Amino acid sequence: MPRKQAISIEQRRALRAWAHSQHPKPSQKACIEWFYNTYNHKLSQSTVSESLGLHFKALDNQTTEAFAKNSRIRSGQWPDLEKVLFNWQQRIDSQGGFTTGDILREKAQEIWSRLPQYANQPCPEFSIGWLDRFKKRHGIKQHTRHGEAGSVLESTEEDMKALRAIAGEYPEGDIYNMDETGLFWKMMPSRGLSSQSLPGLKKDKTRITLAFCVNATGSDRFPVWIIGKAKTPRALRGVNISTWGAEWIWNKNA
Repeated sequence: MPRKQAISIEQRRALRAWAHSQHPKPSQKACIEWFYNTYNHKLSQSTVSESLGLHFKALDNQTTEAFAKNSRIRSGQWPDLEKVLFNWQQRIDSQGGFTTGDILREKAQEIWSRLPQYANQPCPEFSIGWLDRFKKRHGIKQHTRHGEAGSVLESTEEDMKALRAIAGEYPEGDIYNMDETGLFWKMMPSRGLSSQSLPGLKKDKTRITLAFCVNATGSDRFPVWIIGKAKTPRALRGVNISTWGAEWIWNKNA
């Protein structure tokens, strides 16, 4: 099955024009089939619903020239750059990834330096205002992939009250807290910019464990324990981890 991809403003406009010309009104399935036959892109039902909704109603009553001149949705001040940038954003989408505003602005500067038509022009700042207009022109929005949510035990608050009472009998400098957390170094971010709504993905839970210990005043901080399964990981051979303020600890069941 072809991968679902984002669509441009022009394609949304064509989809709306085709759907409104059909009698009776076509189903979302029919719209998906028409779009695939026309553009060789497989749309989701949510994208079809969004494209035919009120948000894009303004596309119905404008000529191509007026659309480009007045709304500036179709193309910005640097259409060649935005075309390349949006295609790059679509590739990130198709791979299940996300971008951020800072990443898009940095990528725009990189693309500017590589396009010959801009060779003799100073690189723009690509301000926040430009970024907002670019996202609106191409339907790029903030999206979140929802994952599993943890829960806190109901007894936690009572347990903490008892712990505070015990800790109150000691000076703060003698009270230590040790906690561990997982570093999921292969896991993709679950929130970022995308030109389409994306389904949740199974998260890669490859991890190492980090253990931290410090006293209540912050005056005594133990080296961070980095806990993995290998005694000497290949990536750390010849590396003095102590210079990072950390220690490598290994356990086959870590």
